[in-house]
Amino acid sequence: MTYEADAYGIYAEPAGLDAGYEPVLHRLAGILSKATGVDLYERHSDVWGGVYYRGEEEGEAGDDISFMLTVNFTPAEDDWLEPDYKEYAVLIKLFGESLKRVAECRQAIAEASGLGAVLLRRTKGRENQRGEVLFSLKDEPGGGSR
Repeated sequence: MTYEADAYGIYAEPAGLDAGYEPVLHRLAGILSKATGVDLYERHSDVWGGVYYRGEEEGEAGDDISFMLTVNFTPAEDDWLEPDYKEYAVLIKLFGESLKRVAECRQAIAEASGLGAVLLRRTKGRENQRGEVLFSLKDEPGGGSR
């Protein structure tokens, strides 16, 4: 099964985070859900920085698509999920097996008013294999950069 995966970053003003990340994530989840048509549900995990959002859409013949909206820095782990992109406080992870639906979601993310997502990395691969980096905003080991 072939898949494509994108990582997006969203810059959040530090002043806007005074009340914490939860209100920001909640607002962005609503924008992302409305734009893509995929419902995102609030979840909690220390590994993903506390509150995060996840949404899945089951397609025909395993053509599934999934989203994760999370903070970049995880206090419980004292670590960054995307250490090369610390300037982006919030991350969107898009994963899909239906290339048509992935393309539709990419377009929706790009056009979503109020989201401000920047493509950080795009990969393509096959199940149980490391993906090939097709695009990366910054140089990455294994190739791929703009």
